[in-house]
Amino acid sequence: MPAYNARLRPKELFGLPLWGVVCGIGALSAGFMALVLPWVLVKVLMAVVGALFFAVMVALFALGEDVAFMPVRFMAARERQRRPAEVTRPE
Repeated sequence: MPAYNARLRPKELFGLPLWGVVCGIGALSAGFMALVLPWVLVKVLMAVVGALFFAVMVALFALGEDVAFMPVRFMAARERQRRPAEVTRPE
Protein backbone atom coordinates (compact mmCIF):
# COMPACT_ATOMS: atom_id res chain seq x y z
CA MET A 1 0.00 0.00 0.00
CA PRO A 2 2.29 2.78 -1.22
CA ALA A 3 -0.20 5.66 -0.89
CA TYR A 4 -0.06 6.21 2.86
CA ASN A 5 2.18 8.43 4.93
CA ALA A 6 5.75 7.16 5.30
CA ARG A 7 5.62 7.78 9.05
CA LEU A 8 3.18 4.87 9.38
CA ARG A 9 5.42 2.47 7.49
CA PRO A 10 6.72 -0.19 9.89
CA LYS A 11 10.46 -0.29 10.51
CA GLU A 12 12.27 -2.86 8.40
CA LEU A 13 15.41 -4.94 8.75
CA PHE A 14 16.70 -6.47 5.51
CA GLY A 15 13.31 -5.83 3.90
CA LEU A 16 11.37 -7.65 6.65
CA PRO A 17 9.21 -6.04 9.36
CA LEU A 18 11.35 -5.38 12.44
CA TRP A 19 8.87 -6.87 14.90
CA GLY A 20 8.63 -10.00 12.76
CA VAL A 21 12.41 -10.39 12.89
CA VAL A 22 12.38 -9.87 16.67
CA CYS A 23 9.65 -12.52 17.04
CA GLY A 24 11.66 -14.87 14.82
CA ILE A 25 14.73 -14.47 17.03
CA GLY A 26 12.55 -15.04 20.09
CA ALA A 27 11.08 -18.18 18.51
CA LEU A 28 14.54 -19.53 17.69
CA SER A 29 15.91 -18.85 21.16
CA ALA A 30 12.84 -20.27 22.93
CA GLY A 31 12.95 -23.37 20.70
CA PHE A 32 16.64 -23.84 21.41
CA MET A 33 16.07 -23.50 25.15
CA ALA A 34 13.20 -25.99 24.95
CA LEU A 35 15.60 -28.52 23.45
CA VAL A 36 18.55 -27.86 25.74
CA LEU A 37 17.11 -27.29 29.22
CA PRO A 38 16.69 -30.45 31.32
CA TRP A 39 13.50 -29.59 33.25
CA VAL A 40 10.23 -30.77 31.68
CA LEU A 41 8.11 -27.88 32.94
CA VAL A 42 10.55 -25.32 31.53
CA LYS A 43 10.77 -27.30 28.26
CA VAL A 44 7.00 -27.18 27.83
CA LEU A 45 6.86 -23.48 28.75
CA MET A 46 9.62 -22.59 26.28
CA ALA A 47 7.98 -24.67 23.56
CA VAL A 48 4.67 -22.81 24.05
CA VAL A 49 6.42 -19.43 24.08
CA GLY A 50 8.35 -20.37 20.94
CA ALA A 51 5.17 -21.45 19.18
CA LEU A 52 3.47 -18.16 20.09
CA PHE A 53 6.44 -16.14 18.85
CA PHE A 54 6.42 -18.16 15.63
CA ALA A 55 2.68 -17.57 15.09
CA VAL A 56 3.09 -13.81 15.63
CA MET A 57 6.08 -13.78 13.28
CA VAL A 58 4.11 -15.51 10.51
CA ALA A 59 1.18 -13.11 10.98
CA LEU A 60 3.47 -10.06 10.84
CA PHE A 61 5.22 -11.31 7.71
CA ALA A 62 1.87 -12.08 6.06
CA LEU A 63 0.43 -8.63 6.83
CA GLY A 64 3.54 -6.74 5.80
CA GLU A 65 2.91 -3.00 5.56
CA ASP A 66 -0.74 -3.34 6.60
CA VAL A 67 0.32 -3.90 10.23
CA ALA A 68 -0.02 -0.17 10.88
CA PHE A 69 -3.74 -0.31 10.07
CA MET A 70 -4.66 -3.33 12.22
CA PRO A 71 -5.86 -1.26 15.24
CA VAL A 72 -8.19 0.66 12.92
CA ARG A 73 -9.55 -2.60 11.48
CA PHE A 74 -10.17 -4.01 14.96
CA MET A 75 -12.00 -0.85 16.01
CA ALA A 76 -14.11 -0.94 12.84
CA ALA A 77 -15.06 -4.56 13.48
CA ARG A 78 -16.29 -3.67 16.96
CA GLU A 79 -18.57 -0.93 15.69
CA ARG A 80 -22.16 -1.88 15.04
CA GLN A 81 -22.73 -2.91 11.42
CA ARG A 82 -19.16 -1.77 10.67
CA ARG A 83 -20.18 1.89 10.71
CA PRO A 84 -18.89 4.41 13.24
CA ALA A 85 -21.21 5.68 15.96
CA GLU A 86 -21.21 9.17 14.42
CA VAL A 87 -22.92 7.88 11.27
CA THR A 88 -25.58 5.64 12.83
CA ARG A 89 -28.95 7.07 13.80
CA PRO A 90 -29.81 7.31 17.51
CA GLU A 91 -32.47 4.84 18.59
